[in-house]
Amino acid sequence: MQFVTILLFALSANADNFAIGLSYGMKKIHIPLLSNLIIACVTMAGTAASAGLAGFVAGALPVWLCKAVGAGILTVIGLYALAVFFRKSKKDNARYDKDRSGRIETGEALTLGLALTLNNVGLGVGAGIGGASVLLLSFASFIFSLLFLFMGNLLGRGWLHSAFGKCAEPISACLMIVLGILQLV
Repeated sequence: MQFVTILLFALSANADNFAIGLSYGMKKIHIPLLSNLIIACVTMAGTAASAGLAGFVAGALPVWLCKAVGAGILTVIGLYALAVFFRKSKKDNARYDKDRSGRIETGEALTLGLALTLNNVGLGVGAGIGGASVLLLSFASFIFSLLFLFMGNLLGRGWLHSAFGKCAEPISACLMIVLGILQLV
């Protein structure tokens, strides 16, 4: 039964990694392996910390607050992306890539990893309170983060970008907004 709990946790906690990877891929922004590893390590550490300290955190900070903060960040990023899309020309589509290199560099990966970790904190607290193994939970979070971000980015840069063309930016912004809203539900 613990395996099913851990599998469901890893799937749900890292679903947003797939959407973020897809979003960046549709903008033709590459997430290299090193950056993906950094993001996966940060989410793993966040999961381990939240599950390991579940008793303390659950008593001091409500799980809904962690989910709300993570959802708020995703929604704000999506709304900002949508607003910028309608304000600026199409040639400025690398604005999510702060140094405009067409790649998510290590510093940018750390920031993205921290934002994605906020979603794992609330779920990690719940799983930790439920008695799930912190080690297995953290490892599953690492693996699914790595895989989902890679697969999303690959799909986004491939046929999805070709299929959606000019609509890629607003679609990816809307995906982030929907993810943020779904985190609250």
